[in-house]
Amino acid sequence: MVQSVAEFFDKGDVKKYQSGKKSIARSAMIAGMVLATAFASGIGNEAQAATNYHRIGFPYTAEVVVAPGDTLHYQVVSAGAQQDSILESLVENSVQTKTGASVLKTVAKNGTTIQMGDAGVNSVGFYNPNKNTITLNKAFSKDKLQSCLIHEGKHSIQDHNLNAHDDAFYNFASTTMKNRAMEADAMMTQTMFSYELMQKGDSAAWKCLETGYPWVTDAYKANVDTCGTDTNKVMKNTMLAWYKDKGYVKSYDATVVNFYANLISKAPSDLVFKMATKEQNADSVITKVCNMDGVSYAGTDGKLLKTPETFYLEQDVYNCTEQLTMGMYNRVGRVDYSAWDMYVVNKKGVTLDDVNYSKWMSLSRSQIKAYEKITPQTKKAEQTAKQTAQMSAIVSAKTAGR
Repeated sequence: MVQSVAEFFDKGDVKKYQSGKKSIARSAMIAGMVLATAFASGIGNEAQAATNYHRIGFPYTAEVVVAPGDTLHYQVVSAGAQQDSILESLVENSVQTKTGASVLKTVAKNGTTIQMGDAGVNSVGFYNPNKNTITLNKAFSKDKLQSCLIHEGKHSIQDHNLNAHDDAFYNFASTTMKNRAMEADAMMTQTMFSYELMQKGDSAAWKCLETGYPWVTDAYKANVDTCGTDTNKVMKNTMLAWYKDKGYVKSYDATVVNFYANLISKAPSDLVFKMATKEQNADSVITKVCNMDGVSYAGTDGKLLKTPETFYLEQDVYNCTEQLTMGMYNRVGRVDYSAWDMYVVNKKGVTLDDVNYSKWMSLSRSQIKAYEKITPQTKKAEQTAKQTAQMSAIVSAKTAGR
């Protein structure tokens, strides 16, 4: 019996989506990183040994001076002398800024290891929560990797703050809300870091970010000009700017749909029955995710993550959640109705009014929840024809009403 989602992933049955760059989201789910482990051998002379003394695939401790009297020690998984040198230079550049130093100090404190490697064709980098490892794609330029290191570092911090990896045990709306907040915060942190680095005379990372994510960089610059020293307001407004790119947001939503679809279709029935049974606390998410140096810059009220501007679904994505509902019921006799609470928008981005859903059905949500509670808890108990017909009618009525 599979005891947890993480254990199921480790068996290789389902690829878990890892939070990361936009390019990762657009390619749906990525596989857990498998390190190419090799042993350095046959070193023929002292000069070579001096430049290639780390065993490839094994961790070692690197250090960098952050400020006089302040040295940062962090863990690197060696990818060879050349790649290790590139990574160490990225860290050295990062700690010259306030944001970069803050993020990497926390990354080191959390024991997260960093490595250069193969992160996929379009992926600049990603954080693997199951292995507590940040991987930067060696195929990309240092200019792109520079801010990506901070972005993925923030994902590492978020993961440790939340202390919860098994997303499938939370319902669809909860996971969507949490994933969005994590990416919005990581983009804000990456932008602030790049701006600080530019202020120190190195604009390469900012230019890369500005080209790919102008709505976020423009929001940051505008808020720096208008909010001045109110750093919390600058960070909050920049974080919220991420939600305005519905294409980016939709790509993340698609990964959540695929995540649940894979589990529903492939996971053991006992695991499918347990999935989507918990709800993320929005106050906790905003406090622990939208946080810089121990301060919740976006406040502590999770309602900010559940507004029409932050808690919406495009109509075609919503339709996919209805398919998930039917798929889950067909397998284990229960449903995840959390997507019903989200705002649905059409292709033009207009939020559809509740009156458009007048055909949903006469059965109230409290009645639906009550019905779910009396659904048999194991597959050993056969569903009666009446129960099956009743639930099918619920799902069909909602689908037709949309």
